[in-house]
Amino acid sequence: MAEINAFSQLLTALHQDHLDIQDVLQVIERELEHMQSGREEGDLLLLADCAEYLHEYANLVHHAGEDVLFDALAAHLPELSPTVAALHEEHRRLRGLTEALREALACVESDTPCDRGTLLALLREYLDVQRAHLETEERDLYPAAAAWSQAQPRPLPRTAGTDPLLSEQTRGRYRALHDHITGRIRPARGG
Repeated sequence: MAEINAFSQLLTALHQDHLDIQDVLQVIERELEHMQSGREEGDLLLLADCAEYLHEYANLVHHAGEDVLFDALAAHLPELSPTVAALHEEHRRLRGLTEALREALACVESDTPCDRGTLLALLREYLDVQRAHLETEERDLYPAAAAWSQAQPRPLPRTAGTDPLLSEQTRGRYRALHDHITGRIRPARGG
């Protein structure tokens, strides 16, 4: 029973991560809209915080947990192997896009002008790729993982150096960063 609970806890944590990532994507979307309107500048510091959160948490922590889960699923459900392989590739692509976004926003740290066209294109591409990625995982893999874990008790998958359930202190640190970012959402402006 404890094994099912541990696996269930992993799935719940990963799903919550998706909700948190979607919150950050909404912040990025709002800032992108402000920048595209031409009426005002986006909050580049806020966008830099978003990129940092997505790099540190989504790429380095969340995807590591998913990779462990996905590999366990593919080993037991070979029909999911093509989907798992595609999602691993998307994780690599998202790491690259996040790094490009961080580089485009490095102007904030160096107090130099940002290349607006490059930044707008990167923000749009990142939003599109990340949203499609989250949708695929939620639609195709998470339900399969839940069904697989409920079929019989399963040990929580682990690999050397990876703890998909992270300590409460670590999760708390990322929760604080998430709340800082999402607490800075500007209200929608009329007309």
